[in-house]
Amino acid sequence: MLGTVLLREYESNEYRVTVTPEGFYDLNGKVFKSLPAMARHITGVNWSGPAFFSVKQNAGKKGGKR
Repeated sequence: MLGTVLLREYESNEYRVTVTPEGFYDLNGKVFKSLPAMARHITGVNWSGPAFFSVKQNAGKKGGKR
């Protein structure tokens, strides 16, 4: 959801991510197109973005299960 702020602590650092009006993810001025890309940037390994940030996918979203 636009304007949502996601908080995650990882290796003693706190990461604050904001969902932009365009639907991207902003981390301290660096914009990512997806949560998995951001999680990979933070951790250095491939992660499921929603799992890393402990968020559930929206089932009503286009392409989601109903």
